[in-house]
Amino acid sequence: MKKFLIVISVILLIAIISVATVGCKKPTPPDIKPLDIDAGEMPDMACQILPAELAIIDAGLDEDATDAEKKAAVLELFNAADRIQREADLLFTVSDGGGYAKTGAEGYMTVRGFYFRNEDAYYSQSVGQVTSANLGTIAATDYARNLLDQLSRTYTSDMQTFYRDKAEDGEHANRPNVTASESFPYTSADFSGCASETFNLDEWKEESRILNEVGELSNFDFNTDAIKNALIVKNNAENLYRIEFELDTSNKNEAYDNVVDFAREGLREASKSTDLDYEVYKVVVEIWTNGYIRSFSTVENWEASLKVVSFLPTIHGVSDSSNLVVYFWDWDEVKDVIDDCEDYEEIETADEFLDALKWFE
Repeated sequence: MKKFLIVISVILLIAIISVATVGCKKPTPPDIKPLDIDAGEMPDMACQILPAELAIIDAGLDEDATDAEKKAAVLELFNAADRIQREADLLFTVSDGGGYAKTGAEGYMTVRGFYFRNEDAYYSQSVGQVTSANLGTIAATDYARNLLDQLSRTYTSDMQTFYRDKAEDGEHANRPNVTASESFPYTSADFSGCASETFNLDEWKEESRILNEVGELSNFDFNTDAIKNALIVKNNAENLYRIEFELDTSNKNEAYDNVVDFAREGLREASKSTDLDYEVYKVVVEIWTNGYIRSFSTVENWEASLKVVSFLPTIHGVSDSSNLVVYFWDWDEVKDVIDDCEDYEEIETADEFLDALKWFE
């Protein structure tokens, strides 16, 4: 998600310079509605939250809990849920997000994807479609789509070797044909023009900007000294926790830098900015009382000084985005989702689904 929105800012900036337009008319927001899809039910599995973790979580839920105890509980539950989802044998997620980016030019993008893991094998797919863009006073959605539409898919059978197809960047690259849709896989896409690469584990962690472990929820290294507005509630009737917190961007001290350094370094490199930084980062996670995630959502804003051409002035860039991921832990629920697509309606098992997703011999 983050990389897609950077690309909108930087390349549309180059485009506006090349056509030398003036003025700024905000592009029309996209007509594409958020996906109407509910998360799966609570899986019939024993609680995976450890007793030591539960003690910290319960302390934060107490009506007399201090702000420090609430922060500790929120991050303890966040980290426990992260561990549990990485250790699960079967996991299916659907993500739906998008955002707005502006420099001298502006654009909206919708990004959708899905992820399916069965033991040590997984397939993931992400598709980004520019839905509206302008270059100053000139509407340029088609031009922007030719430059910026995104497409990638990844497959591994052992968490050691990773195969990826990805649309190449640039005006003369073979751009993907992608369109958002309302049924699984929620986009139509042609991968035939993508470039194929293979990575070992260390190479994949570097390429994907993975902080610690493949499949982690975030490459932010959160700590209690750099978050604010921490909230944790438990709904016993629904067997559900809800946690919320924000990155404290008003106090960009050592604790803040320790959280964002790794993720921010990647964004600064991609955007060729030395001062890109977060202005807003909010997290909301729903977690079943046995530790399995129901949904994970983020809202994010960054700002940067962008110097694309050395002899031209630095230009201010901003990006606002949001993303929602819903989780499924039961194969029968997964099958109900993928049955919407005729390519998968005859699939009966998780192994068959992975075999159908694999695109190479």
